Amino acid sequence: MRRGRRVMEKIVKNGLFMNAFHYSILGMAIISNEGKWLKVNDALGTMLGYTKEELLQYTYQDVTYPEDWELEQGKIQQLLKGKMKTLQLTKRFLHKNGPIIWTDLSAILVKVNKNQPPYIIAQIQNITEIKELKEEKLRERHECYRTLVESSPLAIAIHQGGKIVYANPRFKNFLKASSRQIVGQSILQFVHPDYQAKVLERIEKLENKIPVPSIEEKYVLNNGETVDVEVTASPMEYMGKHAFQVIVHDITKRKAMERELNKTQELYRSVIENVKEVIFHTDRKGCWTFLNPVWEEITGFTLKESIGKPFYQFLSSQNKEKSLQEFTRIIARKRSSYRKEVQFKLKQGGYCWFEVVAKAKEDKKGNITGILGVLNDISQRKKSEEKWIASEEKFRLLAEYSSDMITLHDSQGKYLYASPACKDILKYDSMELIGADSYSFIHPEDIELVKNNHQTLLEKGYVVSTYRIRSKNGDYVWFESSIKLLKDSSGEQKLIVVSRNINERKLTEQKLKEANELLQHISTIDGLTGIKNRRAFNERIELEWER
Repeated sequence: MRRGRRVMEKIVKNGLFMNAFHYSILGMAIISNEGKWLKVNDALGTMLGYTKEELLQYTYQDVTYPEDWELEQGKIQQLLKGKMKTLQLTKRFLHKNGPIIWTDLSAILVKVNKNQPPYIIAQIQNITEIKELKEEKLRERHECYRTLVESSPLAIAIHQGGKIVYANPRFKNFLKASSRQIVGQSILQFVHPDYQAKVLERIEKLENKIPVPSIEEKYVLNNGETVDVEVTASPMEYMGKHAFQVIVHDITKRKAMERELNKTQELYRSVIENVKEVIFHTDRKGCWTFLNPVWEEITGFTLKESIGKPFYQFLSSQNKEKSLQEFTRIIARKRSSYRKEVQFKLKQGGYCWFEVVAKAKEDKKGNITGILGVLNDISQRKKSEEKWIASEEKFRLLAEYSSDMITLHDSQGKYLYASPACKDILKYDSMELIGADSYSFIHPEDIELVKNNHQTLLEKGYVVSTYRIRSKNGDYVWFESSIKLLKDSSGEQKLIVVSRNINERKLTEQKLKEANELLQHISTIDGLTGIKNRRAFNERIELEWER
């Protein structure tokens, strides 16, 4: 106690220091090498809920959160032994009324002379509010991640220290197991024994911050079934702790097909792409705050050069204005969600197509904090659509200049398209036929024949039919139609019909038939008497003999 008083006397003599000590808005303290408070200011007492007199009755350790004391006492000893010039800590104190106070503590060691023990001067800043704000943001980020992953069609799990701590619904369905059978279990429990060593090696690389590529391996499901999978693993932070995220794609069908192709020595292999979605999150200004690695695979832009940038910088010029309008409407609560096909830039030049599905992201208070959603890569589908459109344009060009009447029908026979030749042949304008039932124009005597031919068409895919069809002036025209069954890009059945006017041919056939009948009649009648001749007798006797 006497030694402490002498120390204090020398400190007190330094009036400039003591003036700053007493009136500082930060907590200030002078602590003996034994951990006793020698002097504290009002700010520190207020921070911890004590008067200065009350606080001096306790030691530094008494008001330190127990878990923090175990971690910091070694550092204090290093400071006292001169192994550290300054001590910087983020630590917790116990408030007089119970709450935990988070602080940033800076301390230096002061020696008066060789004959007196050193003491510690500490400056203590209350960071409880800042700490709580950081934790709130961390929770919001975790909730955002969980919301996205819960709705993802991908099988996703998180493991820490080799133990699974989270599995989304798709992962549980994939393993045919419940949360109780998955969470808390070793990730290796579901890895086939042949691949466990390789998985452990990958985990070790990730622990050392070495990225690993996707791997094909085998998983053992809860029911004992073994399946082929492709696994993508990446490090992350989960609930404030280091963890690893795994995304599992079931490739059993693909591997079975590959094995079958190898057995039969096929000349080519089918490459089956795993459907991958870009999961994203923006702030209220439209800047990316989260993108999963699939974004890099598809667009070529790295996450580092994308995160923090406005999403509209990556859009084609023709989609930018409309997408910004829709984004603004969601932020302003004028609509709850958005679904649209949008063109995005590629880093190496050109564009890709995404189907964007987005909705507002709200915090606990109901305030909109940004947008979250997924981007489905539909580039291949768009290319197919473009080819289909180009094919239709070629078809239309041929149809426009053909003298034959070319029509397109749905599976029920309704006109979907009629070429200009319908005006010359049937006197109808094209638009007069669109939506009309083609069977209503068929001659009543030919309806049954046409319907039978339609059934043959469904079975064989192609048929040629001859029938009469009513023109606009009421006359019937003989048609010879070549009909083919086809499917459009959506899989719907359609009929394409190429019809030719064969009225003249039918007239010629009729005249020829009449001439043949007349010749047949003349050849069996005697020209002089008009009585059946021997030729007629021979034909008749042959028929009677057969009967």
